[in-house]
Amino acid sequence: MAAEGPSESAAPDRTGAGPVWEPLSEDVRRTLERVLREDTEAHRAYRAQLPYTRMAPGCTCPCGSVYLEVDDEAAPPAPPGGDDPVVASRLVRAPSGRLLGEALVFAWGGKYLTELELALWEDANLLEHPLWQQLLPDGEEPAST
Repeated sequence: MAAEGPSESAAPDRTGAGPVWEPLSEDVRRTLERVLREDTEAHRAYRAQLPYTRMAPGCTCPCGSVYLEVDDEAAPPAPPGGDDPVVASRLVRAPSGRLLGEALVFAWGGKYLTELELALWEDANLLEHPLWQQLLPDGEEPAST
């Protein structure tokens, strides 16, 4: 398994034995697919990792995040990129159209997905699930406030 970035220090379970990894939820999978939407070699490689990716609870702040762990024996790495660990992002809005924040996808070390973070600028209570349905659609510009 890839062991770079936050997955090494993912939140322990209640027994303190380490993170509780589980398959990607439909919401997390669809959110990752939509955020990693570009037709680039890197985004195609990250999308190809999704069937081999597990998730564990991330930080406990109201914004929320999940740590990601890719089986690096089953999925090839993404091509080398820059130094920025954020490999994709997409704006998140409330059903009212109000911008709430941004969904950020991290690949610490650049090769494998490591985290999905929701950075909210507004009240987290305005967010509705599923998250993937709250992402700003392609080609749509945020409304000016």
